[in-house]
Amino acid sequence: GSIKAVCRLICLMLLLLTSSLAGAVELRIEGIGKDLIEKMRVTIEQPEDSSEEAIKEFIDEIPARATRVMQSVGFYNSTFTISRAGQDGSEITVSVEAGEPVKISKLIISIIGDAQTDGGYMPVIANIPIRQNAVFTHADYEGTKDVLFDKAQDRGYFDFEFTTTTVRVSKEKQTAEITLIAESGSRYSFATVEFRSDYFSDEFLRRYVPFEYGDPYESSQLAALTQQMQNTGFFSKVKVIPLRGDLYGEQVPITIEVEKKEKNQIGIGLGFATDTEWRGKLTWHKPLVNKAGHSFDAEIGASAINQKLGLQYRIPRSKDPLFNYWAFETGVLNEETDEQKSLLATVKVQRVKRTKRDWTESLFLRWEQERYEIAGETDEVRLLLPGFSYQKSKSKGFPFPTSGYNVNTQFLYGSRELLSDIDFYKSVLNLKYLKSFGKRNTIILSAQYGAISTNDFDRVPASQRFFVGGDRTIRGFPFRGISPVNIDGEPIGGRYKEVSSIEYSYRFKSLWALALFADAGRSFNNFDQAYSVGAGFGIRWYSPVGPFRVDFAFGISEEDRPFELHLSLGPDL
Repeated sequence: GSIKAVCRLICLMLLLLTSSLAGAVELRIEGIGKDLIEKMRVTIEQPEDSSEEAIKEFIDEIPARATRVMQSVGFYNSTFTISRAGQDGSEITVSVEAGEPVKISKLIISIIGDAQTDGGYMPVIANIPIRQNAVFTHADYEGTKDVLFDKAQDRGYFDFEFTTTTVRVSKEKQTAEITLIAESGSRYSFATVEFRSDYFSDEFLRRYVPFEYGDPYESSQLAALTQQMQNTGFFSKVKVIPLRGDLYGEQVPITIEVEKKEKNQIGIGLGFATDTEWRGKLTWHKPLVNKAGHSFDAEIGASAINQKLGLQYRIPRSKDPLFNYWAFETGVLNEETDEQKSLLATVKVQRVKRTKRDWTESLFLRWEQERYEIAGETDEVRLLLPGFSYQKSKSKGFPFPTSGYNVNTQFLYGSRELLSDIDFYKSVLNLKYLKSFGKRNTIILSAQYGAISTNDFDRVPASQRFFVGGDRTIRGFPFRGISPVNIDGEPIGGRYKEVSSIEYSYRFKSLWALALFADAGRSFNNFDQAYSVGAGFGIRWYSPVGPFRVDFAFGISEEDRPFELHLSLGPDL
């Protein structure tokens, strides 16, 4: 009995559903674009039921609802023709004549108050979506108000409000006159900063705060503070809370809650590149050695041509400690290629600082001892090398950069009067520039320069000499395959290096691109040395850690046109 009752209930529900669907209205809209049709269909909706009375009421409401849709995109003189078809009249067609759009003939935007003289706020007007002589749309109008208001909040004008918001539309002239006047009020300022931590001292945490008491409020400062503290690896939790209310007046106290990260970080990496063949890496990062924020790193790496061990101890200092610190490093590198053999031990002390113009500055003292063999000649050299380096990199867009550059320069000096076996000067400059055109086309330009001055080049260690060739310098030639040679034709490395490159890529799929490239350069001792030129094509797959590159390259400057297949992985900048 219960089964029959359930069956009857199901049949009744199907009957009701079928009858409802049979009388449903089928709405067609024509005369406008697909996006606008969908917007109008959502706005018009469906009648409450399929009765004739409901359908007539539905039809009567269509012109008003359709008018609102058309006016929202600037068409104030649209007309609509509605027709019915079908045996029960449930097929309804709305034909739209859009007419000419209304354009903005007059636009007045005025900001009164402290923001009027704020060079960090007023340029926002150049980025508003609404424009003189453009088609007037409600979305652009509301978007303009949002942009002005949001920027005011970001800059600390928390009392910002619009005092005049008028839109006058003339259907006859097909014009719109817009007036937006806002009172910004005073700009709020940062007040005290309170830290909540059961491990770190206030003195240590205050190093990460990029503003002082009384500085004008700016939300980007809080974002930078949060990002920098998260990037340290010290904290499992970072929460920055600005406080506002009548109690604080025109000041904004800040509360920062942090929790210590307990675990060490272990990393394992495996890979392959044509320059190094197989390679592996094991890293250990201890982000927090003590309450002063000291950290420790260890790395063991191996490939077909080299094996290395590196240790680093870092001590943060002063403001912005993520980019301002002392570092103590030591390491051993064993390397063996067809051109050279080298066993290098190093100790390095450096002071790293970020300058006001966002350069990363490193002043260092490096000691190295290297036992090496080049072209059958063996030597051992000790160098004490004070030096400095500057590096700056910027890019826009991810995962596909639209523009960016990277500049890196380094200078080393050694003297026999300062515990070095030879007098030694070395300078290196690396430049890279990227620019996209449209969504699919990208140009990458790069240049590398290097020079060595010494009283005895024969004793310059192998690791300090210049060799070029391979996927990081001149494609189409073996790794470090370009170099001056001795009388036996064996490569010995050069005093100077010059390399330039141009690459064009076309992204034909979301994560795939084709590339054409040409590289030219030389490692040389005499300036009449000819340039080696490589060119070819490749394919790129954009992985989460940067493009994976497969390059088919030819040494076009050589008579036998050597061919090399290059594989590499990493960011373009």
